[in-house]
Amino acid sequence: MAAEKVRQSYEQALAVAREAGLEEAVLPLVEIRLADLERLAGGSPPPAPPAA
Repeated sequence: MAAEKVRQSYEQALAVAREAGLEEAVLPLVEIRLADLERLAGGSPPPAPPAA
């Protein structure tokens, strides 16, 4: 799936959350995912998994 399509999906989810009064709960998650998209578009490697 193209990054722009994924971004649109997250933005639509945020709009639905806003309408339902859940924007504050959903916004941090959407921001993380959008940042992931930007990082991946730049070709950066994924972060290391947390130590177990």
